[in-house]
Amino acid sequence: MDILPITPPTAIVGPAMPRVTLESGGAGGVSFENLVGKAVQDLADQQARADQLAIQLATGDDVSLVDVVLAMEETSLGFKMAMQVRNKAIEAYHDVMRMQM
Repeated sequence: MDILPITPPTAIVGPAMPRVTLESGGAGGVSFENLVGKAVQDLADQQARADQLAIQLATGDDVSLVDVVLAMEETSLGFKMAMQVRNKAIEAYHDVMRMQM
């Protein structure tokens, strides 16, 4: 069993994830700002879709109640996750500010 040395992370790569570098969006990378912006936009789009399905259900269009409830629950979970990410980011910021140099 080989033990590999610990190296600092330079990228996060996954099957469904874009290549993200720790730099400011250099060649082939996505900046953190763009990544967060896309996540917020996706959440807003998800909310708009859930709202549209709820309106269609209320006006009597042919929409399944299951689809409406599922879309609303997915949106709710997305907002809860975003709030937890925000809370962790604020907590990390406060930890950094409390560090003595």
